[in-house]
Amino acid sequence: MFDVSSSEFLVILAVAAIVIGPKDMPVVAKKVGKVIVKFKRASRDFMKTLEEAAEETGIKDAIDEINREGVKLNTIVDLDGNERHAYDVGAMERELGIKPRVKPAPKKTTQSKSKKTRTKPKKKKA
Repeated sequence: MFDVSSSEFLVILAVAAIVIGPKDMPVVAKKVGKVIVKFKRASRDFMKTLEEAAEETGIKDAIDEINREGVKLNTIVDLDGNERHAYDVGAMERELGIKPRVKPAPKKTTQSKSKKTRTKPKKKKA
């Protein structure tokens, strides 16, 4: 649940024994256990409520149908029946001869611009 290794758990127990004290350790451990049980029960009830709401609204059936049919959510079908990635709109515009809605970014040149150097003004002697 918390991804704690055995050595880390032993360090936590040692620190707890020092801070809480060996006499009160069983009482505190019992209270911590009860809190964890309540937390697990509340999270289980919450998940159950979400699953019931998904069944009532039909979302669960739609998700199951999508998974059964193997529908690709990131593809679109053009008028010719070809599947394409949904984000490849620019390629479709070029193939169909449609004027692009967005101008392409200018190409970067490899030539470096000359750096302008600042010259400090010379101090006049008084």
